[in-house]
Amino acid sequence: MAWICCTDYGRARSGQKRLSTVARFPHGEDAWLVVASAGGSAHHPACYHNIAAHPDQVWIEFGGPQLRVTATQLDGAERAQALQRITKLQPRCAGYEQRSTALSPVILLPRRLSLETSAATFTRIALASPR
Repeated sequence: MAWICCTDYGRARSGQKRLSTVARFPHGEDAWLVVASAGGSAHHPACYHNIAAHPDQVWIEFGGPQLRVTATQLDGAERAQALQRITKLQPRCAGYEQRSTALSPVILLPRRLSLETSAATFTRIALASPR
């Protein structure tokens, strides 16, 4: 199983920077999925509540520099499709859903482009476009 270190900020009570290690699953080129299951617990892990409170203040790290991401909780068919992909890659995740009375949140973490990266990408596209 592949892991990421996820940095987020505590909710209103502490506001402290928090570090969690969670399993990651690829979702396209620059995005990842995580399941906030707490191993099938009936309660969601603290990092889920922190991410939900501050979805724009999340960073991930694995084998390189920290990447800023924006967290989005998936619902309905999108969640079901993502969870199906996850359980295909890691069958034990299916057991978490069966053991718990709560649905495990599935979180999409797409990489946020910095202003510098966005400007460089725009410049490359503009230069490559036929006139």
